[in-house]
Amino acid sequence: MPTIDYNAKEVLLRFGVAGAPGAGKTQTLWRLHAGLPPEMRGELTMRAVGEDQIVSFDFTPPDLVPISDYRARCKAITVAGKIADPAIVARVMSELDGVFFVADSQGERMEENIEALRQIAAVPDLSQVPIVFLYNKRDLPNAAPLEYLDEVLNRIGAPRFATVAATGEGLAEALSELSRIVLK
Repeated sequence: MPTIDYNAKEVLLRFGVAGAPGAGKTQTLWRLHAGLPPEMRGELTMRAVGEDQIVSFDFTPPDLVPISDYRARCKAITVAGKIADPAIVARVMSELDGVFFVADSQGERMEENIEALRQIAAVPDLSQVPIVFLYNKRDLPNAAPLEYLDEVLNRIGAPRFATVAATGEGLAEALSELSRIVLK
């Protein structure tokens, strides 16, 4: 549930970027950051927590109109790479308002995608949070068909986007959709 800062007149949202190691979580976060105008985004920060790296930044969604006289402010956060401590996922992914699930579109990576989806499904209360699927690496020749990815990963029929995190393709649309759903 979004947090409201009555003094600053802001609606505060937290978006998590989850997925299998190597699927493009961190690249997605970097490209989302780079795709926003500098005046709408804070600095990209990396913080070590044990053996893991937490990457995050604050931003104002560019296409959201203020709600009454309140503006939306967001934080996007992920745990980079292969996660050494599974408890970090639960801590980082708790109290989110929305989730980007980054799936590697390559057919041979489905088991890893499924395992990552199981990990975030195990985080308490996360099943109540809106999710948007990013089927990443669509530029690779062995990318599985979108319908197959939906069948295996997105049985709930959540919004999904074909993305290429390396170039930023599809990320702005996914950000707009998740922001819209969360603020509904």
